[in-house]
Amino acid sequence: MSLILKKGSLKNLFCLTKTRHLWYPQNSALSHWYANMEVFNMLLQKDYTNTNNYKKFKIDSKNLSWTPDSWRLHPALQQPTFQDARLFQKCIKKLKEASEIVSFAKIQELKNKIASAEKGKSFLFQAGDCAELFKDCTFDRVKLKILELTKQKEILQLGLNKEITLIGRIAGQFAKPRSESYETIENITLPAYRGDIINSSKFTYEARVNNPINLIKSYHKSKKVLNYAQIFNKNSNMYSSHEALLLDYESALTRYDARYNQFYNSSSHFVWVGERTRQINGAHIKYLSGITNPIGIKFSENITTDELIKMVEILNPNQENGKIVLIPRMGHQKISDNLPKFIRSIHKEGFNVTWMSDPMHGNTEKTKKGIKTRSFNKILDELILSLQIHKSENSFLGGMHLETSPDNVTECTGGFQNITEKDLLLNYQTACDPRLNSLQTIEIISHFIKEYVRISNE
Repeated sequence: MSLILKKGSLKNLFCLTKTRHLWYPQNSALSHWYANMEVFNMLLQKDYTNTNNYKKFKIDSKNLSWTPDSWRLHPALQQPTFQDARLFQKCIKKLKEASEIVSFAKIQELKNKIASAEKGKSFLFQAGDCAELFKDCTFDRVKLKILELTKQKEILQLGLNKEITLIGRIAGQFAKPRSESYETIENITLPAYRGDIINSSKFTYEARVNNPINLIKSYHKSKKVLNYAQIFNKNSNMYSSHEALLLDYESALTRYDARYNQFYNSSSHFVWVGERTRQINGAHIKYLSGITNPIGIKFSENITTDELIKMVEILNPNQENGKIVLIPRMGHQKISDNLPKFIRSIHKEGFNVTWMSDPMHGNTEKTKKGIKTRSFNKILDELILSLQIHKSENSFLGGMHLETSPDNVTECTGGFQNITEKDLLLNYQTACDPRLNSLQTIEIISHFIKEYVRISNE
């Protein structure tokens, strides 16, 4: 049995256009409705393919073991609900009709670079904001971020004497998982901030209402930021990345490349699954199992080796090089007791993976006044320990993952600036978790280079 895709059918899966052999969901006219028309006017300008130029394409329905919506049959954690369900569905519909943010070709290019890091021939530097803000998606702010990340990459490249692949937490890092559904300040309790793609960080009831229009805004902001990044980064490719958290958004921007018979997430070059949503039978793993993008798996010491092995098998059944990046985030006190067993189990299975260290998330703590912070020394400690452990296990540490700001923020304590807990509120700007400032980031990189060179010469 096969499906013939025809114009106008609600059951159609895809419609072929003349845009570089890419397959997009079929376009349709907007109905008349009341909310935020200026946002949708942006969508009507040039982000759609011409549906008058379509061809029939046959998909063998027997082979459709996975579709972008297969995840809906599995438990989905950290997914928001939107009160205006009708508006939400219209936003999702427009995202399905929108053009890609990133190309299939650039995704494949990044996979090749990740495969190189897997063998120790190059190194991945992933960095940027914990949570991107819509207000920062301006020409000047993006320029500042890109120039700072590029400078840090070049320092790392010079020090390690190998190619560095820059992956920004940028152009889409708008969704955040939360431990608590509500937040209380001065006896006022409101829904938690879940990233600009869902609601606003401003502590008012109106701002914390989940707004479907933010999905459309996220699409346009991501596209704009990536365009700016390409302007400022002409001579040094930077790839985008974000946590694939909001599955309605991710699946709506999933596309199909007929040349290679593969689905891909067109919202970002690289996506990852987080510690809170990595359940083997969960919706996030099911969704990620069907796309060709390189995928990061973040995990703490709470995962078992069997679970990690199973996850890699599900997400990379053909054992492609450059497909899987394993990102432990355990904390400086737990990394030595736990990382070795995971490295050994993965090596025993003969899996092709690239290892990256995230020394940020396992070292988050609160001060006595309830301010979230991270210690520079603990971050550096976990990063250096990870490097040493990989060396002792005859493995390669292929990258580092940092949450950073281009500004002189005071969110993490320590470093040669000697930021103390008393200094945190001097310039505490993060919308979610604390970030290293520009000088702290360079200092971390410098210490890492010194240790990397030392153990490489042993």
